Amino acid sequence: MTAKFEIPKYDGKIDFGLWQKRIKAVLVQQSLHKALLGKEKSGKKDDECEELDLKAISTIQLCLADEVMYNVVDAETAADLWKKLEELYMSKSLTNKLYVKKQLYSLRMSESTQLLEHMNVFNKLTSQLRSMEIKVEKEDQALLLLSSLPKSFDHLVTTILYGKDTLKMEEVMTTLLSNETRSKSGPSTSEGLFVKSSEPARGRSRDRGKKVNRFRSKSKTQNNKCHYCKEEGHWKNNCPKKKLKEKRQEPQQAAVASDPESEADVLHVRSTIDSCNFWIMDTGCTYHMCPNKEWFHSFRQHDEGRVLMGNNSECRTMGIGSIRIKMFDGTVRTLTDVRYVPDLRKSLISLGTLEAAGYSYTGDGGYLKVKKGALVFMKGERCGTIYRLIGSTITGDAAVSTTSDEDSSLLWHARLGHMSERGLLELHKKGLLKGIKTCKLDFCKTCVLGKQCKVKFVTSSKRSKQVLEYIHSDVWGPAPEPSLGETRYFVTFIDDFSRKVWIYFLKHKSEVFEKFKIWKTKVEKQTGKEVKYLRSDNGGEYTSTEFQNYCNQEGITRHLTIPGTPQQNGVAERMNRTLLERARCMRLFADLPKSFWAEAINTACYLVNRSPSMSLDLKSPQEVWSGTSVGYSDIHIFGFPVYTLMQDSERTKLDAKSRRCIYLGQKAGTKGFKLWNPETMKVEVKRDVIFDEASMLKKSQSHTREAERTPVSPMQVELEESDKVDDHDDSSDSEDTDVAQPTEAEPYTIARGKARREVRLPLRLLDTVAYAFQVISSDPSSYREAVESRDCSQWKAAMVEEMDSLQKNQTWDLVFKKKESTSGEDQWRYKARFVAKGFAQKRGVDFDEIFSPVVKHCSIRMLLAIAAMWDMELEQMDVKTAFLHGSLDEEIYILQPDGFVRPGDEKKVCKLKRSLYGLKQAPRMWNKRFDTFMTSHGYSRSQYDSCVYYRFLANGDILILMLYVDDMLIACKSAREIQVLKQTLHAEFEMKDLGHA
Repeated sequence: MTAKFEIPKYDGKIDFGLWQKRIKAVLVQQSLHKALLGKEKSGKKDDECEELDLKAISTIQLCLADEVMYNVVDAETAADLWKKLEELYMSKSLTNKLYVKKQLYSLRMSESTQLLEHMNVFNKLTSQLRSMEIKVEKEDQALLLLSSLPKSFDHLVTTILYGKDTLKMEEVMTTLLSNETRSKSGPSTSEGLFVKSSEPARGRSRDRGKKVNRFRSKSKTQNNKCHYCKEEGHWKNNCPKKKLKEKRQEPQQAAVASDPESEADVLHVRSTIDSCNFWIMDTGCTYHMCPNKEWFHSFRQHDEGRVLMGNNSECRTMGIGSIRIKMFDGTVRTLTDVRYVPDLRKSLISLGTLEAAGYSYTGDGGYLKVKKGALVFMKGERCGTIYRLIGSTITGDAAVSTTSDEDSSLLWHARLGHMSERGLLELHKKGLLKGIKTCKLDFCKTCVLGKQCKVKFVTSSKRSKQVLEYIHSDVWGPAPEPSLGETRYFVTFIDDFSRKVWIYFLKHKSEVFEKFKIWKTKVEKQTGKEVKYLRSDNGGEYTSTEFQNYCNQEGITRHLTIPGTPQQNGVAERMNRTLLERARCMRLFADLPKSFWAEAINTACYLVNRSPSMSLDLKSPQEVWSGTSVGYSDIHIFGFPVYTLMQDSERTKLDAKSRRCIYLGQKAGTKGFKLWNPETMKVEVKRDVIFDEASMLKKSQSHTREAERTPVSPMQVELEESDKVDDHDDSSDSEDTDVAQPTEAEPYTIARGKARREVRLPLRLLDTVAYAFQVISSDPSSYREAVESRDCSQWKAAMVEEMDSLQKNQTWDLVFKKKESTSGEDQWRYKARFVAKGFAQKRGVDFDEIFSPVVKHCSIRMLLAIAAMWDMELEQMDVKTAFLHGSLDEEIYILQPDGFVRPGDEKKVCKLKRSLYGLKQAPRMWNKRFDTFMTSHGYSRSQYDSCVYYRFLANGDILILMLYVDDMLIACKSAREIQVLKQTLHAEFEMKDLGHA
C-alpha cells in the first residue's frame, strides 16, 4: 500500500467489519470496487475486467496477514476472495449474533472508564451487528447507550430524555461528548458570583477544600494519612480517588440546588454592571436571586448563606419569598423560592431550578424559551452574551412572615403540581420532603377547577318486586328519514320487574303523553296492578304541566334524571340501543331501505320480549310478564320475500294465484302476518302465506341479487283459530300505512351485564342532521318520483332541457350492448341534471386517473391584489355543461334514461362519447380539454398553478385567466382584449357571461 492509504493488515484479531469498510474505501478511491461484483456484473470487457480484477485482488491480499492469507490463498478472483473472507471472519450464524447482542445489551461503563473509550466499544458492537445484517434502530441505540452509563450520569440522562418523544443517536453522542469536554476543561475563567453557605459546603464545588492546602508542598504530606481512601502520603483534598469521583459527579450536579444551605454558583454576571429593573436568565445560577426587596409579593426572613463574588467580596442572603412577573404574553406568573440578596447587582432567574421543576429551555434566533411541554412560560431576549427576560415585575409590599416552623404541606402540594394527599404522604414517609408535618390539605380551589370530574355512577342493586311497580321510559329520534307511516320518533315503556318493553311510534314528541295514558290504561287492565314509579329524562315531553298533573292525580311518583346524565336512565337507554342494533341488522340482512326502520324496530321489540335475559336468570320478559311459556313456531325472518294468496277479486282466471310480498312481522291482536305489497306500496295483513326461508337464506348468504329459485321445501302456514291470544304481541305501535288503529309488537328483554354505554352525538347535532335530511328529501331522487310529484310539469321541462343539451353535445351513440360489457345505471340529479352512477365504476376497467386541478385560493387573492394595484378589469364567465365537453378514453355504456327511451331502440344502450356528470374521470377530461384549447391559442400555463393561464399582449400588458372547475375569472387592463377572449371561448364552448366581478 502507498503511504496515502495505510491500512493495517488483517490478522483475524481486529474488527473485520471496520477493516472491510477501509479496504472498500481504498478500492473506491482507486476505481477498483466494481471487481467485487464479479465478471458478470462489472460491465467491463474481458481484457478490462481481468486487469481490474488483478489490481483489486492484489490490493486486498497486500492488506492480509500471513495467518489469514493461508486460509484464502486459493481464491482466484477478487469477488471470490471477498466472499471467503466474509464467510470466515464475518460469520452470520445465530451463535455469533447472540454473542454480539449479549455483549451490547450487557455493556456497562465503570466510573473509572473514560466516556470516549466506552463509546468506542459501543460503536464497535453496533458496527458488528450491522455487518451481520442486524438492524438496530437509531433510537434504540441511543437508549442502550444511555442505559449503559453509570449512576454519575443519571442527572444528565434525565436532562437528555426530558420532554422528548423521540431520541436521535447523533444528538445523544454530541451531548455526552460536549459534557465530557466541559468537565475536562476545568472551572471558567470569567468573573462570576458564588453563593456560599455559612455552614460547611455540601453542594457542588470544584475547589472545595483546596483553599487552605493549595500551596502545600508534597514533602510535607508524605507522613500524613488521607481520611478518604485511608492511605498515607497525601491529604484528603489531594486524594486522587476523591478527585476522580468528583470529576465524574460534576455533570450531574451542574446548575442544581441540593438544599437551602447548599452552595450556589451564579455565572455570566459581572460584578461591575449597574443594577436595573430587568431579570437575567442564567444557566449557572442555583437559585433565583433578587436585590430589590420591594419586588417581593411574599417574604420571610432567612439569614443563611452568603454570596461570594469573583473578586472575593461577599454578600449575604437576607430572606426568601415569591415575586410576581408579567410575562411576554401578558400572563402573570409567580416566581417562588427567590433569594433576597441586597448587595447583588442583578436579578437572576436560575434555569437550573426551572429545569429541576420540570421545565425545559431552548435558545434559537436570539431568544431563549422556557417551556413545559408545548406551552411557553417565559421568554428571554439576547443582549450581548446574556439573555434578558421579556416581561415586567409587579411590585407590591412584601408580606414578612416570622414563622419558620409552619407546616409546608400546601407549599409542596403546589410545587408537585397539586399532588394528592396520598402522594404527599408516601413521599413524606420516605423522608424526601422537608417541612411537612401532617400531610393534610385544606380546600384547594385550583384542584377543584382543574381536576373536578363526574361522580361515579353506582349500579343500582334494587329491583322492583312486582310488575308495573317501576317503569322506565325514553324517547328516540328524530330518524334521518320518515318511516312508512310518516313517523320520526318512538317511545319505549319498560317494566323493571319483567323487563318487558312496549313501543309506540310518534310523528311528534308531544304525542308522548297521549301514548303513556293509552299504555297505562291497557297494562293496568291486563294485570290489575297500578303504575307506581316512572323514571325518564328531563325532556319537555315528560315535564309538561299536563303530564305532571296527570301523574299527581294518579299517584305516580316521578324520578327525573339530571340534565346531561343519561346514565341515570340506563335501562331505557340500553333498551333503545338494543332495539336499534337488532333492527339495523335485520334491515341490512334483508337489504331493505331505511324507510323500513320502524317496522324493523317493531319486530325487534317483539323478539326482545321473547329473548332470554341475564337479569331474569335467562328467562324471557314475556314469560315473566305472563307467567306462561313462550312459543317460537310463528317467528320468521324479517324482510324476506313471501307468497300470499290473492283474492278472486284481485285476479282473473288466467292470472297467477300468488303475489310476492315482503314479510314485516306479525300483526298484534290478529292471527295474520304483516306484508309489504310492492305494487300497492302499502302494508297488508294476510293469513294465507307461503314462506321460502331456506332458499332465500341460501341466496342471501351468497350475496347475489338474481331472481328467486324454485322453493326447495315450501311451507304452507295455517293459523289455527283459537281463543288464546296471550302469546301475540301487544307491545308496539304499528307502522301500517293502510291501517288506522295502532298495532303493537311483543317486547324483548335485554341481556344485562357490564355493557358499555353507546357513544351518542349531542342532541343539537342530531337535530341538525335530521333537519338536513328533511330538506334533502323534499326533492325527488329518481325519474319516477319526479313525474309523480306535484311539480311534475316543471321537472319534465327541466328534463327535456337537459336531454336537449346532451344531444346537442353528441354525448352518446345508441348501440347494442357487448356481451362482455356491463351497462352502467344512471340517475337524475337535482336541477334535472342527468348523471351516471360513478360509484359503480372500477379502477383500471372504466377509469384510470381522476385528479383534476383547480385554481389555488392564494392565486385568486394575488390576482385581486394585482388587479387593484394596476387598475385591471375583472370579468367572470361560466361554462354550461362543462363536463360534456371532455372526450372519453375508455369504453363506457349506460342505459337509456327513463322517460326518454327511443321508440324501436328499446334494446339498445348508450355508448358514451363525452364525459358525463357523475363519471369519476369527468372533471379530469374537461380540464384536459380546456388546457389543450388555451395552449393552442397562445396562452401559457403557470408552472406554480396549473389553472392559471396568461398571455402577453403587444403593448406589454398581460391577460390572465383563472379556472375553478367551470368558473372563470379574467383580468386585463384592456376591456377589448377581454371581449376578444370571451368571443373565442363562446366559439368553442357554450358559455354564460356573468359580467363584472
